[in-house]
Amino acid sequence: MDWHDTHIHALAFRAELFEFWLDLDYIFRWAWPGEAFGFWVAPATLVFTNVYNLRIEIDSLDGDLSLQSISRSELGPTRNAESLTKHTESVWTLDCREGEIAFRPITSFCRSIWGWTPTTTCATPTR
Repeated sequence: MDWHDTHIHALAFRAELFEFWLDLDYIFRWAWPGEAFGFWVAPATLVFTNVYNLRIEIDSLDGDLSLQSISRSELGPTRNAESLTKHTESVWTLDCREGEIAFRPITSFCRSIWGWTPTTTCATPTR
């Protein structure tokens, strides 16, 4: 998945559910008709589950927030590993043009696409 130039409209941390939500415009494809360019875009929501250690460092002069990339790095054993099926923990980093968002989710994330037919895709890291 390519996240370059993805506009983020809203962030939410649902502390009671340990969920971190991003409402954004997901770019499915860059279109190059002739000399101009455009995008195939749909509204989407990313939901990261079992999130803790959320850190947001954003400096936006005009209120815009644009995602450039999402990366994940392994840390080591998960807290409470004996009660979970996933035994390693990751740090997810959302690199934005205006700064950085980082957090630790223990399980997975889902992407919901809103358009003609709402669809949801979930992924659980296997490492």
